[in-house]
Amino acid sequence: MVMRNPLAPDAVADLGHHILKRRLGTKSIVLMVVATAAPLGVMAGSAALAVGLGNSYGAAGTFVVVGVVMFLFSVALSAMAKYIRNSGAFYAYVGHGLGPATGMAAAALAWLTYAAVTVATFAYLGVQVDALVQSYGGPAVTWWVYTAIGLVVVGVLGYNDIELAAKVLGVALILEVIVVLIVDAAIAVQGGAEGLSLTAFAPSTVFGDLSTFSIAALFCAVSFLGFEATAVFRDEARDPDRTVPRATYIAIVFITAFYAVSTWLVSLAWPSSELQAVGSTGAPFLLGAAERFVGPAMSHIIQVLIITSILAVAISLHNILARYQFVFARSLVAPAVLGRLHPRANSPYVSSLVVSAVITSALVICVLLGLDPVVQILAWFSGVSAAGFFVLLLLTCLSTLVFFRRHKVDSRPWNTLVAPGLGVLALAWLLWITVSNFQYLVGGEPSLGYALLATLPAAAAIGIGLTLLFKATQPQRYAGILSLTQSSDDEPDGE
Repeated sequence: MVMRNPLAPDAVADLGHHILKRRLGTKSIVLMVVATAAPLGVMAGSAALAVGLGNSYGAAGTFVVVGVVMFLFSVALSAMAKYIRNSGAFYAYVGHGLGPATGMAAAALAWLTYAAVTVATFAYLGVQVDALVQSYGGPAVTWWVYTAIGLVVVGVLGYNDIELAAKVLGVALILEVIVVLIVDAAIAVQGGAEGLSLTAFAPSTVFGDLSTFSIAALFCAVSFLGFEATAVFRDEARDPDRTVPRATYIAIVFITAFYAVSTWLVSLAWPSSELQAVGSTGAPFLLGAAERFVGPAMSHIIQVLIITSILAVAISLHNILARYQFVFARSLVAPAVLGRLHPRANSPYVSSLVVSAVITSALVICVLLGLDPVVQILAWFSGVSAAGFFVLLLLTCLSTLVFFRRHKVDSRPWNTLVAPGLGVLALAWLLWITVSNFQYLVGGEPSLGYALLATLPAAAAIGIGLTLLFKATQPQRYAGILSLTQSSDDEPDGE
C-alpha cells in the first residue's frame, strides 16, 4: 500500500492552465514522495503478506528485485516527463507513444488498479481497528462494521475537502518511519530470533520457487504504487529537467532500501518455523517483533499508527479516484455530472459520491460472499492491483521506446533505449510469472485466478471501445481523449 499519486489533480491543473511557482528542489520533492509511502501500512500489510503468502525470508530480496525494475522504469518516465503536460498520469505517457486508444486502455487500467487497492485498504482498515479495540479490552466486532465507519468518514471528507485531512494525517507518517527504524535497530542489535543472516538476499532464497516469488513480487509492487508522483511536481520544480529525474531516482532507492532492510530485519525477529504463519496474518508480523525486541508500549504505539496509516492511504486513494473521474468528465470523456464542483468546498463532490458507492458495493459483495478480509480481500484485490501496475509500467516503457524512435528528440541511449528496453523485458517477465502463478494467490484455484485477472483486459477493452466509439460518432468527446492522452507543453520536432 502506498499513499498517493496525485494522478488526476495534476491533470485538473492542466485544464485550468494554472502557472505554478517554481520553488521545489530535489530534497523537497523526495521528502513529499517518501512521506506518502505509508511505512507501517506496508510493513503490516504488503510486506507481511509477501513473507507469509510468498517466499518467506526471500521477500526482502524480492523488494530489491522489484526496486531495480522500478529504477529502470523511472529512467523511461524521467526521459519522457519533459514532453508530457499531464505529468504523473500513466495514460498520458502511453498515449504519446502508443496512441490514444492504448492511452485510454491505460486510463481504464489505472482506474481499476487504484479501485482494487482501495477495496483492499478499507477491508484491512476494519481488521486493524477491531484488533486495536480488542487489545484495550473492547468487544470483538466483525471487521466490516469498522470498515463501514471508515467508508463514511472518508466519504464525508471526500465530499467536502479531503486534502486537509490528508495533510493532517501526513504528520503521523513521519512518526511511522521513526518507529519502524527503532524496531529495525532493536532487532539488529539483539541479533534477531536465530542470529543475523543475509540469506534473504541470496538468489536461491528469492527465486527458489517462482510461484512463491511471483506472489511476493505482487505485494512488493503494491508497495511502490504511486512513486511516479515525482513527475507531478515538474511545474513546481526550480529546475525540472534535473530536479524531477534526480528526485525520482533518490525516492526509488530510498523506498527500496527502507522496505528491503525492514522486511529482512523483521523477518529475522521470528523463528523460521513461525515466520510464514505470522506473516500471513498481516499486522502481527510487525507488532510481535516490536513487542519482543522493543517492548509492549511500542507495540501499542504501532497499532495506533497503523490505523492512521491505513486511513491516510484510504483518503489518498479516494482522492485519486474522485479526481481521476473529474478530469475525464471535464474533458467530456465521462458523464458531465462527474465534473461538478461543490459550490462551497470546491471539491468534486459528485465524483466522490460515485467512488464511495463503487467501493462500498464491492465490499458489500465481498461480505455477502463471506470472504476473509486478509487472506482473500486484501490478498486478492492487492494482487489484481499489482498485476495492473505491472501492465501500466510495461506499457509506459514500451511507449518510451516508440516515442523516442519516432521523434528523435533525445539521443541518449541509456535513457531512451537501454533502460526502457531492459524495463520492458523485466516487466514482461514479471507479468508472465504473475499470470502463470496467480492461482496460488487464490488457494490454487486456476479458474478463480483467471477470473480476477480477466478484469484487467476487460477494463482495457472498455477504454479502447470508448475511444473507437467516440472517434466514429462523437468528435467532441474524441477530441477530449486526444487532449488527455497526447497533450504536451511543446510538441517534439517531427510531430
